[in-house]
Amino acid sequence: MKPKEIYVMADASRNSGRHILQGILGYAMSRLDWRLHILEATDEGKEALARAIRSSVADGAICSALENDRLER
Repeated sequence: MKPKEIYVMADASRNSGRHILQGILGYAMSRLDWRLHILEATDEGKEALARAIRSSVADGAICSALENDRLER
């Protein structure tokens, strides 16, 4: 079975963002069918996430750092 491409974005510069990432990574360890792509909450990371979603490369996205109107849509 092909692994699911899951994109993750959280603000790791904040303690809360690091805890979110820790929880996601902990859960993902039990999901052998997930391939995680961790993106920084920068303009470049947000654009990379938007491209992955638009091109249907991403099977899923987990974001806690949305500050971009285009990305939220």
